[in-house]
Amino acid sequence: MRYTLLMTAAIALGISSAGIAHADDQSSDTANERLQGRWQIVSGVNQGRELSKQELDGSTVSVTANLIVTYDRDQQQRFQAVFTVDDSQDPMHITMTSVPETARPSEVARDKQDRSADQAEKMTSSGILKFDGKNRWVLCYALPGAERPTEFKSPKGSKIMLFTLQKDQGDPVPGLGKTIESEKE
Repeated sequence: MRYTLLMTAAIALGISSAGIAHADDQSSDTANERLQGRWQIVSGVNQGRELSKQELDGSTVSVTANLIVTYDRDQQQRFQAVFTVDDSQDPMHITMTSVPETARPSEVARDKQDRSADQAEKMTSSGILKFDGKNRWVLCYALPGAERPTEFKSPKGSKIMLFTLQKDQGDPVPGLGKTIESEKE
């Protein structure tokens, strides 16, 4: 049932079934495939200010198809966006466009087409990302209206956010139900 819902959402958003990861061949996975799953935020810098362990503790990010959702320690949704990754760039580029929390996949696709360029710019963040091993990645992005960062830093007074995310222990690798505890680094 969950797989059917995910595939329906992926089709509505224009994602093919190729967006589902295959754990047996991680070397050929696309960036989008490697991002799939649930991630703990293990460190962060908000516009130059290091976030404390207490601020980050329990915060997670869920990536499904091309939708990224963040949750606080109480599992309350804080942010939701559709995203694209350009893994031909070095570092890889990510572009995230925030969407309402209650939007259905078909509404997200329609809303994206209906928005004016000015509205889209106010809702779009540009960033860079890199993988640090199999189960960790770093995301650095500019708040809407600011330029895409070129390095993995969040200087004081900037509009740049920097996060390191680690795969949740026990989170299955999409497509196979294999958990990361059973994978070798």
